[in-house]
Amino acid sequence: MQGKLELIIGNMFSGKSTELIRRINTTKSINKNILVINYSLDNRYSSQNEISTHDLQKMKCLKVSFIKDSFDLVNDYDSIFIDEGQFFPDLYDSVIMLVEKFNKHVIVSGLDGDSNRSVFGDMIRLIPMCDTVDKLRAYCNKCNDGTYGPFTKKISGSPSELLDIGGSDKYIPVCRKHFN
Repeated sequence: MQGKLELIIGNMFSGKSTELIRRINTTKSINKNILVINYSLDNRYSSQNEISTHDLQKMKCLKVSFIKDSFDLVNDYDSIFIDEGQFFPDLYDSVIMLVEKFNKHVIVSGLDGDSNRSVFGDMIRLIPMCDTVDKLRAYCNKCNDGTYGPFTKKISGSPSELLDIGGSDKYIPVCRKHFN
């Protein structure tokens, strides 16, 4: 089997983790062995070994600080699902290794930008290497009229602190007009 890389990118509240869980369930339904990975410090909605959506859909996972920490397990799995990819310092090298050396089907979801509209982590670096990329968008929290809100605005905490894991207590999705 050849490896394959799919990316699910977008801003906060765009449904990335929900889409990842949907793909996990689809893959499980065809009897594929799956490994779900999340970043060790992501405890926004659960302190357990789970990924969680903003509406509290949950899925068991392995929490690690580095994707390479899972390499001794990957031979037992057909597909590897990674949530919150932007947080992993070894994202690019480890994902390429999983796809091209281990020949795994890897699906990564994560932010494509930070709350300053700058590149966040290595998600964007993976685009030239991926088979497919889906860019999701939320609706603007300020317009409340169906206007897309593709940007994440920080509403509390230090604006300069980039690794500030949080949910609707710290961030909202906004359109271009309400970002500025």
